[in-house]
Amino acid sequence: MRKSILFLSVASSAISLPLCALAQSDDHDHKDDIIIVTGSPIAHGEHDSIIAASVLTEEELASRGEASLGELLRHEPGVSSSFFGPAASRPIIRGLGGDRVGVLDAGIGSIDASSVSDDHAVAVEPATVERVEIVRGAATLYYGSSAAGGVVNVFDGRIPDATPEGGVDGALRTSLGSVDDSVEAAGSFDLLVGKIGSADLVLHGDGFFRNTDDYEVPGFAKSANLRAFEASQAGPGGRADEGAFGIVENSDMETKGGSIGGSIIFEDGYFGISGKVTRSNYAVPVEPLSLGREKLKLCASISNRTASISWAS
Repeated sequence: MRKSILFLSVASSAISLPLCALAQSDDHDHKDDIIIVTGSPIAHGEHDSIIAASVLTEEELASRGEASLGELLRHEPGVSSSFFGPAASRPIIRGLGGDRVGVLDAGIGSIDASSVSDDHAVAVEPATVERVEIVRGAATLYYGSSAAGGVVNVFDGRIPDATPEGGVDGALRTSLGSVDDSVEAAGSFDLLVGKIGSADLVLHGDGFFRNTDDYEVPGFAKSANLRAFEASQAGPGGRADEGAFGIVENSDMETKGGSIGGSIIFEDGYFGISGKVTRSNYAVPVEPLSLGREKLKLCASISNRTASISWAS
């Protein structure tokens, strides 16, 4: 028996006015600091800010190669992962998860069901992420009282905020994995397509694909303690089901999607619009329920569509 869940999310238009979305030059000693744009309405260098915030750059993110946002951030201080399988994993900050941790896509809510149902995937694709900002503490009150644990703001560059040098900029990422026979590919580009008066018209596009099988483990999928407990519950002469050996069942996934956007970039600001489609079909590695000789397999299928508009000056 296969349980399917269909999720459709549409944001027809959303207006974002980041008061300091543009990186500003810093005349003091920290000229190379990354500007924190989500924790305060006043731009501060990373080393000057009193806000508990951390930033992951594109180079750091590319070296991690995780399939979900929770796994991507779980090595950061104070951050762990809910982990309902490789595909469904949400950040937990300082012990708080669910709707107590806000997940934003360039300042706009990610628009998914992961905050109320842990086995739903976050509608943010790590393969196309350019920067992640993690904000903790009192600064999260900018996003409402529910985000008490923290805020994770993900930037994927769907709405260009600067003209690419030389008129074109792009990236391509591919990876292969042996533990789950995974294949992943992602690419993006920014292209200067023309001018409108003195303003530049920049087009953005990106796409990604990921496919994995059940991943391998060195031994039983169940822990030794769980197997011993089940054996004790089976009674004299009883025999507990030791579960799968060598693989974790229901840990496969297939995810694909892409986005297209564009911006009119002025000398002191920009106006842009974009749309994104993500389709993910994945299994959740829960313990099967035995009903005679039948076993249930829990799977999820998620379709997510978003559109956003951004303006800054």
